[in-house]
Amino acid sequence: MVKSLKFKFLLAFLAVALGSVLFTGLLINRTVGTSFYDYMQKRLQTRNQELVDALTDYYKEYGRWEWSYCSSVARTALYRGAGLRIRDEKGGTVFWFEPRKPPGMRFRMNGNGEEYKEYTYPVTVDGEKVGEVGIGYYEPELLSPVDAAFEKRISWIMIAATVSAVILAVVGSIAFSSRLTGPISQIIDATGQMSKGDLKRRVPSTDREDELGELARSVNKLGEWVENLESMRRQMTADVAHELRTPLTTLQGHLEAIMDGVWDPTPERIAICHGEVVRLASLVKDIERLSSCENEAVRLNVTEFDVGDVIKEVYCYFESSFAEKNVYLNMNTGDSLVLKGDRDKIKQVVINLLSNALKYTPEGGEVKVEAYRAETGTVIQVQDTGKGISPEDLPFIFERFYRGDKSRSRSGGWGSGIGLAIVKAIVELHGGSVKVDSQPGKGSVFRVILPQTAAEARDSR
Repeated sequence: MVKSLKFKFLLAFLAVALGSVLFTGLLINRTVGTSFYDYMQKRLQTRNQELVDALTDYYKEYGRWEWSYCSSVARTALYRGAGLRIRDEKGGTVFWFEPRKPPGMRFRMNGNGEEYKEYTYPVTVDGEKVGEVGIGYYEPELLSPVDAAFEKRISWIMIAATVSAVILAVVGSIAFSSRLTGPISQIIDATGQMSKGDLKRRVPSTDREDELGELARSVNKLGEWVENLESMRRQMTADVAHELRTPLTTLQGHLEAIMDGVWDPTPERIAICHGEVVRLASLVKDIERLSSCENEAVRLNVTEFDVGDVIKEVYCYFESSFAEKNVYLNMNTGDSLVLKGDRDKIKQVVINLLSNALKYTPEGGEVKVEAYRAETGTVIQVQDTGKGISPEDLPFIFERFYRGDKSRSRSGGWGSGIGLAIVKAIVELHGGSVKVDSQPGKGSVFRVILPQTAAEARDSR
């Protein structure tokens, strides 16, 4: 539990939330306390000044300190919890009344540890000092019961607010961490099941529009891709077995018949056996060529050549085959399409694409091969009017041994299923890309895009 991401998120959120709440609470409490202290000090000075002003006005009018009036002022001061001392111009005490500590009042020790502190105010008449008034308290921050109750109420409000904020922080942290780690747990569970072989398992939470939703969708796409790859791997195993079984069975049957004396080793029967051996050798050669092209460590034989010349050579090679099937082959190449790359491998790309187009295009159809310069590089395009490729097969046609014809019948014009995989490997080896557009019943368009300098850069690594 301690190591779980949810618990770690919860601890982190709680630490940040509680730290923020406590810091804010302490700051507010400190601010409120300081403001309340300043307010009490200002109110104290205002009240003291009121007493001093009353005594000053009396002296201005009568020119002396009358005991009865001083007593009435002292009673007002006593009501406020203060003592009153009046001195004449020579500093002699003419009146003094020390307050008692009434019950219900709370005192705080001042900074000097004094029990009683007196504030002195001069009394001036016509600019001449005639005496001074001393107003004293047992403690400079004397709080009345009302003041103490107010301060206590503020403290309780702050405590309640802090506790409420802490509770909200805990609840919010738990909810947020659960919402954050919930999809992660689903992703972990789904990927764990995939690793155990359940390739149909998917992450259910894909409707989120944040990074976790994107991660869930990416995991599902990866699962679909792995499932397709696994299906293709099984299909490839069956394809390889089928490709090997047919010629081997033929060879075995013919050789056993010859060995048992059923057939004579005539040149015709030997030619049949030789043809099956050639088929096996061709399949192995295709696999070796694909493996070589997919090996990034292979070095290209980089030369400068004209792509148009390569297409013309391949055109001449296929011209009779297209004529025999009654498929029109059209060629269109631009001028000076000079490219730096492996000429033989680019030629193999064109051969494979035209061979593929011939197999797909029925009698009376048309295949067009052309090359031209584009912003992205040199483009070799092969377009046919064949039966096209179904949308479900389109993403996988460049995978080795992949063929849409699940019966793997050669009679329908299907080969070993390696040709397009070789095309992709050679093009990527040159730093280019190959794309296909196809609609069932309307034919296909293959575009090979080769950059001008990618082959040199790749070869120099």
